[in-house]
Amino acid sequence: MINMTKKIKLTLMMVLALFTFAGSIASYTPTNAAAATTHKTTKSKKALKKAKLAKKAKKAKKAKKAKKAKKQTTKQIVYGYAKSKHKWGKTQQKYLGKVISYESGWKLKARNGRYVGLFQTTGVRDLSAKGQAKHGTKYIKARYGTPKKAWNHIQRHGWY
Repeated sequence: MINMTKKIKLTLMMVLALFTFAGSIASYTPTNAAAATTHKTTKSKKALKKAKLAKKAKKAKKAKKAKKAKKQTTKQIVYGYAKSKHKWGKTQQKYLGKVISYESGWKLKARNGRYVGLFQTTGVRDLSAKGQAKHGTKYIKARYGTPKKAWNHIQRHGWY
């Protein structure tokens, strides 16, 4: 009888061990694996979102920095273009300023009939400061050679 009791105990222990092992296998089902994957996916999404926010913040900081950078005035743009393109130094720039002051008072959108912009010319396509500088200085160079000669013409005739 004692042998029988040992066999029963041994069998019970084996069954119990089997159920414990089976239970641990059962707890690791595809559902739990999916939950683990979902957790990883959620973690990845959070990391991605965090990276996007960091990128957006960096972009905003860069834009703010660019905005802080001093914008060039219309005069700086026109004089800079005249110097780089036509090699007109300070003397010619002084006369260029006189021509523009006389014609438009440095108003980019100045209009007088069909004449527009800083130089009060026709055919201007680009009304930005640089576009008008290109057009106006090209006109002065072609017709008068220099801003001083254009200004002398204005002094004699009232137009250029």
